[in-house]
Amino acid sequence: MMTNDGMGDAQRGERGPWIVTAHGRAFYVRDPRPEDVFIDDIAHSLSQLCRFTGHTRIFMSVAHHSLVVARALIDLGRPDLELYGLLHDAHEAYYGDMSSPLKSLLPEYKAIEERGWHAVADRFGLPREAPPEIKEADLIARAMEKRDVMPDMAIWSALPPPHKHRIKDFPIDSIRRRFLNAFIEASTDETQIAVAEAALDEELRQHAASHMDE
Repeated sequence: MMTNDGMGDAQRGERGPWIVTAHGRAFYVRDPRPEDVFIDDIAHSLSQLCRFTGHTRIFMSVAHHSLVVARALIDLGRPDLELYGLLHDAHEAYYGDMSSPLKSLLPEYKAIEERGWHAVADRFGLPREAPPEIKEADLIARAMEKRDVMPDMAIWSALPPPHKHRIKDFPIDSIRRRFLNAFIEASTDETQIAVAEAALDEELRQHAASHMDE
């Protein structure tokens, strides 16, 4: 049965509208909970979600951006914040990477998205309020993206100098594996590490099988 908002009863549930994740789990967008958040779903989605609504010279996923931010935090002398940098946009796995100009016009969306971030933060034991170094690393990543990824006319003011290493175009599955490996190294959550390891094993199995077929 379809409702008047275009969603069937199966897409609403007792906790409101929900999506099906890459690994077949339900995520309730208006009522997100920490127990609904899994690192394999995050890695899968973010590795395929392009930054800047796809208006880039090369494909630059949110997962790749997150790896750049995590690396910037290490370069800033804050390796203790590597996990936070890696997951600072993890809620976008469930809500998408809406452009900032459009998001500024949709305050209800911003409030719903914030609930998603709180579920992610609580799941991985991260503060809901980001330390100031996260914003600093995010701006460094944006400066690098302006130099290496965006069209020449891209203009952002007050960006710090980009780090010298360049952003390169990597295959989606390679970035997904790098993201999962980075999580395993930075996290202390044994349950989610096991989820990441299982996802990584499956990635490597599929990668090996694809090369055998060539």
